[in-house]
Amino acid sequence: GINAEYGVYTGAKSSDEVPPIPDALKPIMEKLNGIQSELYRSSHPKQTQSPPVINSCLVNRYEGPESFLPLHSDKEVTIHPESSIFTLSVGQDCSLSFIEQDSGVETELTCSNRSLYYMSRKSQEIFKHQIRKGSVSNGVRYSFTFRAVDWKNKNSTCVIGDSNTGLLCFGSCKRRTFGELMPGQKFFSPRVEDIDPKSCMGYANVVLLCGINDIRRPDVKCDSDIRNC
Repeated sequence: GINAEYGVYTGAKSSDEVPPIPDALKPIMEKLNGIQSELYRSSHPKQTQSPPVINSCLVNRYEGPESFLPLHSDKEVTIHPESSIFTLSVGQDCSLSFIEQDSGVETELTCSNRSLYYMSRKSQEIFKHQIRKGSVSNGVRYSFTFRAVDWKNKNSTCVIGDSNTGLLCFGSCKRRTFGELMPGQKFFSPRVEDIDPKSCMGYANVVLLCGINDIRRPDVKCDSDIRNC
């Protein structure tokens, strides 16, 4: 197939310059950012950070039964770890295959004209997808894939910990936060059993500070109590 990319330069070798989002796509992107915000808030009701902003569109053109999409996952390091990945189909129907990497279980999805499906960036660590030859009949299909992309996501960091991580903050302020060059998110886990392994999926760096509450004993009040244990 033939592809084009609009929005934000990701650092990919395929292009040194990405044109701005066309005006015709801006209303669609605005609508998707509304959906993105709802998905983010529902998944992270206690987070105070702003949801990632959809700012990139990749367009692929498929023509006839010889066109295909190789088996892959959208796990580029420039995609925001909390981003949704939206794909709008226009034109000829096609069959998209999702394959779970560990089990090999395959699920088929029919992408009809003007249909929309979405994946989470985290799901790309578990599933791959493809369009096999013959999935597009004698017609033309365009796919428009929207994502939150930024080269700074190469430094994305996930902090999982107890109250000792309370003063660690992500943001743009150089004095009080890690700064804009290290985007990320904190997940409160007071005990080891509270850690959700899925929370760190998609992040380039993971910081874990947890376990003190697990070894705390009510009968230990001072140093001598520790020696007597």
